[in-house]
Amino acid sequence: MQMDDFLRYFDTLEICNLTADLACNDHTHPWNSNSFQGTWVRGHNAGGCRNYKGTFWSNPQYMVTVEGDDQTHPCTLLASLLQKDRRKERATGRDFLVIGFEIFKVPDQFRDMTLVSQRATALSSLIPMALTPYIAKRDITGRYELAPGQYLIIPTTFMPQEESSFSLRVFTETQHTLEEIDCKVKAEAKVFREAELRMNMEEFRRHFTRLSGEDQEISPEELQNIMVQTTSKHAHLKTDGFAIDTCIQLLRIADVSLHLLLECRIPYERLNERL
Repeated sequence: MQMDDFLRYFDTLEICNLTADLACNDHTHPWNSNSFQGTWVRGHNAGGCRNYKGTFWSNPQYMVTVEGDDQTHPCTLLASLLQKDRRKERATGRDFLVIGFEIFKVPDQFRDMTLVSQRATALSSLIPMALTPYIAKRDITGRYELAPGQYLIIPTTFMPQEESSFSLRVFTETQHTLEEIDCKVKAEAKVFREAELRMNMEEFRRHFTRLSGEDQEISPEELQNIMVQTTSKHAHLKTDGFAIDTCIQLLRIADVSLHLLLECRIPYERLNERL
């Protein structure tokens, strides 16, 4: 077929590449493939695209190491991002999200950064060497020629705080490894010492005695006063108050014995067990 005829009758060309499990014979050179199943979760790792610098770093991050002996000879890499289970949700009015991904060359110092704060700062200064358009499609695929080395792939929704499950697949002609970046979260030792003090049961017993009075039981009215006093000491806690019915329900949740349900009072031993 002449090229002019091809251009006349066709406007789309799709190229299929065999993965290792679909190799047909010894003469076939299948692609090396890896995949990860992930989820964008609101308030956790649904950071949106790079336009949202304050949250972009929180998106899932995947490190792909492309192997090769010659740094001057590029290797072909295919990356495919697929959002899962969206078509069956169309009946509820939910359609495909606008998704895409970006690929960054990993600088040497980035490999030694294991803390979230370190990576968040470093990521804002990186410039993507490849990125897809953001489109509301089930699957976004890109083909790239990259020198051997380490690259960071960040799949995102366009807008932050959008939730969906996704699948990220990577294909290369040469060998490669793919791993999810999981930053370490740490705290100073004094934080744990303070937690131990808060869990000191003797201190808790004295505090309970002081609040519960002579009968050593918490009534709905006493619980109401405790919660009002507690929230008033913290400016960031906003409340319109606590209804007495709410306090009764809280006591019932803490103890299910019939006697206490009827009396709506809970002694120290029961409260201590629940806490």
